[in-house]
Amino acid sequence: MKKQIGVNTSDKSSIEEQIKQLVIARINAYSDDLNISAGDSGNLTTTPLIDVVAKRFLEPSNLVPISLIKGNSVTESYKKSQKLMSKNVLSMMSSEAGQNERDSAPYLYSNKLNQVLLGDPDAVLY
Repeated sequence: MKKQIGVNTSDKSSIEEQIKQLVIARINAYSDDLNISAGDSGNLTTTPLIDVVAKRFLEPSNLVPISLIKGNSVTESYKKSQKLMSKNVLSMMSSEAGQNERDSAPYLYSNKLNQVLLGDPDAVLY
């Protein structure tokens, strides 16, 4: 039987403290200070949802919690995210991609290399 994990969000303590106390496994991809992205015009933005290139970064990272919520294990969620990052890197390096996408591809590839699975790979949310 798979181990189950959960986080109590009604508690006033920070999520980070709860993770340290309760988590069985965690997929960490990015440091907390990475919150600036290059917009499709080449300008910097702190609003990645309006950034066309940011979509290539956000979809794989958002796939992890979505996959976990759907009942997949940590390993399955990690693999889905890795697969989408690989697909996006290849697309960003294609001749059909814009210059900003091609320039950003190494950073997404770095995210892929630095995404790690920690803890119980068979853990699932309950």
